[in-house]
Amino acid sequence: MAAITARNPERLIAAGAAIDAACEACHAAYWYPRGKPLSLPPVDRFDAVAGRP
Repeated sequence: MAAITARNPERLIAAGAAIDAACEACHAAYWYPRGKPLSLPPVDRFDAVAGRP
């Protein structure tokens, strides 16, 4: 908030980077799946799998 009040873009970017690092560390530990990622369907089946006519 101090960076916003001071209208200091460099401090705002630094604060955002610190917040982003904290978020990503938490996501890496608790949010992102640990298993093998799901694969997309073949292109010719994508519309049917996505529920599109």
